[in-house]
Amino acid sequence: MKTSNTLFREECGLPRLLTWSLVLIGAGAIAWAGGAGLSNAQQKLLLAIVIGTTPWVLLLFESLRSVIEVDDAEVRFSFTPFYRRRFAIGDIHQLKVTTYHPLNNPENLRYGYRSMWVAPTHCVELAMHDGSIFTLVSDHPERLSAAIGKAKTMAAGTAS
Repeated sequence: MKTSNTLFREECGLPRLLTWSLVLIGAGAIAWAGGAGLSNAQQKLLLAIVIGTTPWVLLLFESLRSVIEVDDAEVRFSFTPFYRRRFAIGDIHQLKVTTYHPLNNPENLRYGYRSMWVAPTHCVELAMHDGSIFTLVSDHPERLSAAIGKAKTMAAGTAS
């Protein structure tokens, strides 16, 4: 059984203060504004729905994570719990650290998570052997690029 060697791992998530504040303010606003013009039974139902769904929304926001991981065989990106993508090291033709331009090339797929008020500025662009290009937004693009380069070197060393 082959064990993988993790060369790089970066995990980003929403700040807890932001998630709790947004959910609680949103739930309070729905409960307060939704009660206008409703009968007493409908107000109680709305309040029960808000109270019942608030913990689930908090749980969802708390579990949102963007993870980029590089090991000796592949690069993995996941936006937990919704999306996962794997790139085999052997399928990567070229990589470069570049400036992130969100509207520059809309046909390129971009992966990464940043908070709403900080625009991402740097990324690692992966050019695959099939011609597709993928962009990984990272807080540490130089370290990510170096880890992918090391993994490519390791893969080339085991292939010969």
